[in-house]
Amino acid sequence: MRIRLRSRSRSRWRSRLGVPALAPLAAGFALLAAPASAVTTGDLVAEVSATRLQEHVEALEGDRSSVSGRNTARNYIEDRLQEYGYTTSVDASGNIVAELLGGTTPDEIYVVGSHFDAVSGTPGADDNASGIAGVLEVARIFSTRSFDATIRFVGFDQEEAGLIGSNAYAQSAALAGDQIALATIFEMIGYTSATQTLLPTGDAGVLGSFSVSEERLVGDFIGALAANDAQLLADFVSAAGLYASSLPVVTGLLTGDVTNATTQWLFSDLYRSDHVGFWLEGYDALLLTDTANFRNPNYHQASDTSSTLDYPFMTQVVAGSVGFFADRAGLVTVVPEPGTSLLLATGLLTLVVAQQRRARRRRL
Repeated sequence: MRIRLRSRSRSRWRSRLGVPALAPLAAGFALLAAPASAVTTGDLVAEVSATRLQEHVEALEGDRSSVSGRNTARNYIEDRLQEYGYTTSVDASGNIVAELLGGTTPDEIYVVGSHFDAVSGTPGADDNASGIAGVLEVARIFSTRSFDATIRFVGFDQEEAGLIGSNAYAQSAALAGDQIALATIFEMIGYTSATQTLLPTGDAGVLGSFSVSEERLVGDFIGALAANDAQLLADFVSAAGLYASSLPVVTGLLTGDVTNATTQWLFSDLYRSDHVGFWLEGYDALLLTDTANFRNPNYHQASDTSSTLDYPFMTQVVAGSVGFFADRAGLVTVVPEPGTSLLLATGLLTLVVAQQRRARRRRL
């Protein structure tokens, strides 16, 4: 319906409100008419920065085996998380924790973690500054977004000393009754190579088996390892295909009782990172890795430096992971409801009218 005002009516409104007073009202109606844009998972993926990933690796490489070295790394991680707006805490095992509370199902928890310590004598760029860089970049991108579920970002201490930090964290979470839907661990995600050692597969009957989706002789892929959950691996492959289409993914599935001591001995290569504590406590866990010594000759060597890493590859790993996490935790697309804009415009109109009434009283 179209309404036309006579010129006398228009003049009356101008004299009562005043032309300057109409400006905020016009702005309010402009906001009402402006189209609202939804945030998509693709938007988040596009924010992954190779430059930031490299900056984190370069800042972290160096001594992270001594107490002072680990403290320096811990302080760096805390500073970055706080810079992104998170409240951080350090638990009794030295793990750094930051949480993004879910809005709809906050008791459903997704852990994104990596260890920040290193063995003595190596700057540990790939192992595991690359993993921490991935955690920090996901945390930065997610910091201004909302999700249905809760996401916890954890930097684990003393992985190299026997998975001390992550085992303690998983045990504490289980005792607290935390409903961890999935823990995803970044363990060395930055190295590519023209050669790749074949991954050790095997079948131990009732004790379990380990199989991979394919054996590649070029180290250009990210390995994704899970236990007794083929669908979890399929979901990650699907997300990587959608959000990091140039990233090859090789999946590895361990079957059987992952808490069995003999199974752990038979498949010991699959029990070398921070996902293990979650497995042992009955939680689903996904390990993402460039396969460490099966590809990287600098593993636990003084030559594991930031200059040896493939940052475009690392960017693809994090991009695929961002898409996977966002879809799984339930990214909330925030679109202003029509009622919200209408209330804003109405409030502006009420404010303008009130201001004009006060002005007339002063003139009288």
